[in-house]
Amino acid sequence: MPQTWRNQRRFGHSLIAWAIDQHVTNRITFQNLESTAKDYFGLSISFRKLYEFKAYAAQYYTVTYDRILKKLVNGSIIHADETKINLQKGSGYVWVLTSMEDVVYLYRPSREADFLHTVLAGFHGVLITDFYTGYDSLPCLQQKCREFSRDHKSSEQFVWLNRRHREMETQLAHSSVAFDDTNSASDGVDLGSFSGYGLPWVV
Repeated sequence: MPQTWRNQRRFGHSLIAWAIDQHVTNRITFQNLESTAKDYFGLSISFRKLYEFKAYAAQYYTVTYDRILKKLVNGSIIHADETKINLQKGSGYVWVLTSMEDVVYLYRPSREADFLHTVLAGFHGVLITDFYTGYDSLPCLQQKCREFSRDHKSSEQFVWLNRRHREMETQLAHSSVAFDDTNSASDGVDLGSFSGYGLPWVV
């Protein structure tokens, strides 16, 4: 048998995509997918082979991931957040970056935000986050969520951010992001709903 034939994958991309979709979207374990593949398609696939599908899919979609991330970084606005997740052993954090049209999820073992300097290198838009201080050192314009500002109105941090906001008003006139008299970004990012909250724009 020719070696090129031996190197061919036994299972096609459509089956692999189906298996990963079931695993991620419907949270079906690879053990259960083993019996499902047998029942639905009459295919005998061990759960170990199904697990290999996951590694293949991660490699296959790397180009797609890079393209989405590049589009986010070249855009004008990014919403960022992170949440703790429990693993079989220990815990970690999933970070989400979205422009409301595209989204990227990243896993990290801790809440340390230093990696964002690399991930968001070259981003010159507005980063919208909560008050987690891990975002503060990023060298881009930042705005804090209205939902979280209510919780910080009486705090020293909110007072500092209000002062910083006033200091930034003059600098924003010379920023790469232009604003009109209605306090809305010229590229269509509407900030009107945040009026009255003294939300900070931080460089």
